[in-house]
Amino acid sequence: MTTKTKVATGVVSPFLIVLCLLAGSAYADTLNRHVRVHNNSSYVMTELRASNVRRTDWEEDILGVRTLPPGRSINVNIDDGSGHCRYDLKARFGSGAEVVRWNVDVCTVTDWRIFNNSNRID
Repeated sequence: MTTKTKVATGVVSPFLIVLCLLAGSAYADTLNRHVRVHNNSSYVMTELRASNVRRTDWEEDILGVRTLPPGRSINVNIDDGSGHCRYDLKARFGSGAEVVRWNVDVCTVTDWRIFNNSNRID
């Protein structure tokens, strides 16, 4: 007597699609969006904001009530839960000056160094 093997073609295909989608979202969740912000200026940083490039307004201040003195750095997780990697970054200082860096890939960048007259992404 032979045994018939049934192949569930209608079930396997949707299952694989769901599995692939879940694997893709798991990968997106593992991306590192941490950026170390270095205040190499002469002024106290009073505000730090990051908004994904699709937003038309700035997100809340990451520093909150804290400040970042000259010569200090802070590691921030720039992840709004959207899965985006590209963000606009803005720092404001006690002097009133602002530094903005547009379209930064926070999934690959590890450092943002801010000086008195320039800034650099590493």
